[in-house]
Amino acid sequence: MHTVNPRTVVVELVGACLQLYFRVQVRVAALCLGYPHVLAGFSVYERRLGPVYMLRFLGASVGEEVHIDPGLTIQNATNGRCSNLTIGNHVFIGPRFFVELALPVTLEDECCISPGVSIVTHSDSGNRPLKVRHPRQEGPVVVRRGSWLGLNVTVLFGTTIGPYAHVGACSFVKHNVPPNTFCAGIPAQVLKTYNDDCSRHTKE
Repeated sequence: MHTVNPRTVVVELVGACLQLYFRVQVRVAALCLGYPHVLAGFSVYERRLGPVYMLRFLGASVGEEVHIDPGLTIQNATNGRCSNLTIGNHVFIGPRFFVELALPVTLEDECCISPGVSIVTHSDSGNRPLKVRHPRQEGPVVVRRGSWLGLNVTVLFGTTIGPYAHVGACSFVKHNVPPNTFCAGIPAQVLKTYNDDCSRHTKE
């Protein structure tokens, strides 16, 4: 006969009550202070409720079996909402991921985002003299199914990373990356093309 440990029951009950309290707290903060306030305190709330819950609360579309490490930084989310962010199923996001949401960013199923990756959807110096030389540039970013962004990769606006592509560490991506390729460098260039079928190993 299975014996229930009373201490375990108490710990689980306290944990559930704390989760409920924190969820009420963040909803009250959003209602009274606004979503930009909640987004500004994202690092605090994510420690209490987890980054996946917080992203969904802020309007992002997040699939199932998504792992997000601490240190997520979100910039230019309109009115504090993350509706421009879409994350598919079975996605891994490492620490210190920087994502800028002036335009949509899509991470499709089974992507791997290594530590220190940055995704930028626009470039703009603002109302300053250099705007004459460098007018605003922008575009959505799509990371297709099964692709992998290596350590400290930077992906610029208007770029699509093809399905099952691999971008090497510290690369700077400013053009589309073809499917089933290995790219690396500053700027990133295709170094290898694969002929095998990674889709056969897709998680079911």
